[in-house]
Amino acid sequence: MSQLSRHAIIVAALATGAVMGVEGHIWYTFLDQFIVKRTWSSVLKKVILDQTIGAPFYTLTYIVGTSVLEGRTSARELISDVQTNFLPLYLVDCFIFSPVQVINFKYIPAFYRVPFLSLTAFIFDAFISAYKHKHEGVHIHDTLK
Repeated sequence: MSQLSRHAIIVAALATGAVMGVEGHIWYTFLDQFIVKRTWSSVLKKVILDQTIGAPFYTLTYIVGTSVLEGRTSARELISDVQTNFLPLYLVDCFIFSPVQVINFKYIPAFYRVPFLSLTAFIFDAFISAYKHKHEGVHIHDTLK
């Protein structure tokens, strides 16, 4: 494993594990208190809220967090990273996590939701880390094949 990939893995783990675990716990606790039922309509409402509020915030936090941990701290660098990476990563998040969240909200007990998502996010984060570091010439439809 190269030094760059080790560094990228450590940065992604810090950004997602330290920050996103807490963020996810707070967000999903709120959603469970706001929408209590597990009916299909309630599940759909949770997925829509998660993808329109939670996912954009998560994506932005991930991009900014990893950029800062990589030493890219100027406003110009952060804005550039967000402009370059936000939309493709958000769209992939919606593609991957919408069906995952249906399973999560319908079938997974509340206590296990964050660990279930953490496992899924571990795989997803490997993708977004690779995308963020090698996005030149890669189009989102090519990565989903």
